[in-house]
Amino acid sequence: MTGTEAIAPGYRASDSVFFTQVMEPLFMRIPGKTVYDDNRRMEALIRDSSLDWTIVRAGWLFNAPGNTDFKVVEGTIHGIYTPRADLTACLLAQLTDGRYVRETPGVVTTGTPSLLRRIWREGIKKERKS
Repeated sequence: MTGTEAIAPGYRASDSVFFTQVMEPLFMRIPGKTVYDDNRRMEALIRDSSLDWTIVRAGWLFNAPGNTDFKVVEGTIHGIYTPRADLTACLLAQLTDGRYVRETPGVVTTGTPSLLRRIWREGIKKERKS
């Protein structure tokens, strides 16, 4: 799951002021509101269950050629992006690692591009090719 302030009060996926003060609140209030509401309800159901669960928080997902040097951390993750391959590897590791049972760790990826570069590559540049 992608963790955000909307889901877990006090959570911050980034140290970027632009992202945390402009992009994230704008997205949470307008197009993403129902998604975040659904995520909060889903997490509450999981937390209230008697199951052994782990909810892994990640940054904005993107494709990368392979795994990076990612870390699993407790609490706030510092980074906007997480390659899908890193999230997958982290989720698979949780199947045999009981360290985060009934916890909500984050997967942190280093060496990812800036927010503006990702917007350019994923949005503006793709639109020009169409």
